[in-house]
Amino acid sequence: PTRPTLRVLLGTVKGTVVLVTQGQPPEVHHLQNRGPVQKMVVTPSGTLVCCCNASGELWVSPLDFSQILNGWSTNLGQIPAQLAWCGENCLVYTISGENHLSKLVLKVGPESASFMRHGAIVLAPEVDGVRVLTNKHSEFFQPLDTLMVQIMTPGSVHPTAVLCEACELYSHASDQEDYSEYIRHLKVQGELVTAVEGCVDSALREIDPQAQRGLLEAAAFGTCFLEDSHSPTTLVKACKTIRCLNSLNPPAVGMAMSYEQYLLLGPALTIQRLIHRRQHKVGLEVSAILGEPPEPVVEHWACCKVRDTLELDDKDVFESIVEVVQQFGQISYPAVATAAINLGRRDLARCLIERVDSPRKQVKLLISMGSSAPALNKALQVGDIELVYAVLLYMLRDFGLEHFTPWNSRKSRYKAFFDMIKDSPVACDLFERYAQAIRDTKLLTMFHHYTDNTMALAQITLRYARQADSGEATARFLDEIQRIYQAAPAPGMNFYADATGQEIHLLRLGYDSKKPVCTILADLIQAGDVATADRLSDAMHISDTSYGWVKIRALAEAGKWDALKSVCDSSTLPWLPQACVRVYLEHGRQEDARRVCEQMAGASKIRARFYMQMQDWEAAARDALQTQDPTLLKELLPKVREPEVRQQIEKAVSKFGNSTMQIPDQARVPASHSSTV
Repeated sequence: PTRPTLRVLLGTVKGTVVLVTQGQPPEVHHLQNRGPVQKMVVTPSGTLVCCCNASGELWVSPLDFSQILNGWSTNLGQIPAQLAWCGENCLVYTISGENHLSKLVLKVGPESASFMRHGAIVLAPEVDGVRVLTNKHSEFFQPLDTLMVQIMTPGSVHPTAVLCEACELYSHASDQEDYSEYIRHLKVQGELVTAVEGCVDSALREIDPQAQRGLLEAAAFGTCFLEDSHSPTTLVKACKTIRCLNSLNPPAVGMAMSYEQYLLLGPALTIQRLIHRRQHKVGLEVSAILGEPPEPVVEHWACCKVRDTLELDDKDVFESIVEVVQQFGQISYPAVATAAINLGRRDLARCLIERVDSPRKQVKLLISMGSSAPALNKALQVGDIELVYAVLLYMLRDFGLEHFTPWNSRKSRYKAFFDMIKDSPVACDLFERYAQAIRDTKLLTMFHHYTDNTMALAQITLRYARQADSGEATARFLDEIQRIYQAAPAPGMNFYADATGQEIHLLRLGYDSKKPVCTILADLIQAGDVATADRLSDAMHISDTSYGWVKIRALAEAGKWDALKSVCDSSTLPWLPQACVRVYLEHGRQEDARRVCEQMAGASKIRARFYMQMQDWEAAARDALQTQDPTLLKELLPKVREPEVRQQIEKAVSKFGNSTMQIPDQARVPASHSSTV
């Protein structure tokens, strides 16, 4: 539909009226010495306007004020208190009198009617009339329906009146020819459908139940003579609407309205008004009649039940709410739970929250009632990370622990917060990420200390140590790390404590604590400062084995073979020759390796293995024969070329039950080549 144009009437002190129309220039109208205007009221259709001046004169004009259609005076020398139109042809106004009396005047053309009312009067214009309100009564004035006038007029030949007459004759068991003649006449004239529709429309606009019943019976009677294709839906819908309107009429309900007002309001808003007036029973009846869902009515009733039963036990109230809800279907429990929370009925609120389907809404409600721990548990059960984050952030705000809060004011409140999340790994991990995101190192330190997370606490302290501006400050942080490792109950922390102790010692000796001690020793040895390396090894309590390995490898990597030979020859450590051989072999110095092997006392499998790495099979075989190791002998047998040594190996192997083992042909060397290796 086209949107109506906005128009505004403005009365001026100069006695003119200005008509302002949207999108057009204003129009100034002169009132022929009747102004200035004190009150104006426009008809519902917007075609006429009634004006009143200070002397109590009233007149009706078109909006262009081209003529005066009707004019009169109150003859009281005062202006009416209120003006209102009742339809298009009737003006209603009130005049305040003496002794708390008010005069109500209805003006229709030249005729008027007046009524006296006790107390003040309020006029409330409606879409099809005007409502008159006093301290004790409410009246509704409405123009008579034209169709209803035609029906009720004696001798009327209107199709609706004829159908009503036929129905009345039929109901009084008159001669069939009497009413059938009326029906035949309506069908011949093609007015039966019009008559039925007129009865239905008049019944909707009638307020007397008896008259409604007669009109509906006439409509049903006429429907029986219509074609089969005619649907009775309109009649059924009208019956439901009339039942709804009649249920609103009793004074206890206080919501009497006409059919036009009902059409403007609609079923949903009608039920909503009943809800706000706490007419829940009537609201359920109207919902059932009109086929509207009853959930809004039940939900509001439940909220009122929570508010009006503070003296009752929460459990009894919850059971009564559930019992009613089961009769009418599911409702929005969050709204009822919110009402319980606002009234401080926490036990009732918890029971209602358990009935909520959505976990997110449950968490939100638990947060709103200040139950942080149950909200966190519910969020963790759901497994929604965003929901857990939301609860944690709320808890931080609830405890006054936001990152912008001064540290000293929130330090003492963290213990209660940590107690609530420490048993949940997911919550702890998310909180740690939050603290890292806002770069609150103090918060992380306190959190890891409280949760006994030794490694994380040590890492944070190590970060402080790396950022220290002096070696002594770094050493103090490292001391703290060592104490953290030593106090940790978890196994394996002693290793970290010892490593940290070495780093502290290196730092205090003036070395770079970021380097491993073995690297520092190797650097000193390669630089030729062996004496300093020896002193550092003693100061760091490095074992002889570890230091020996560091020394020979450092010398080999530096290419100081003479120094390495000196270390090897002068050392009294029994394992050092073997280590030197390994290092020589790693660097391809087989002659040096052979020399050390020859200096090794006695025969051993290790020396045989060294000879095998140097591919000196005969020397390896001699050591293997002395050790009588069958595995080693089996490995050497295919590779030895000297016949005499081969025979000795075969003889030794035969002692272990392998005298018949097959030797590959390619491993056998002719006797003439026995001297060739």
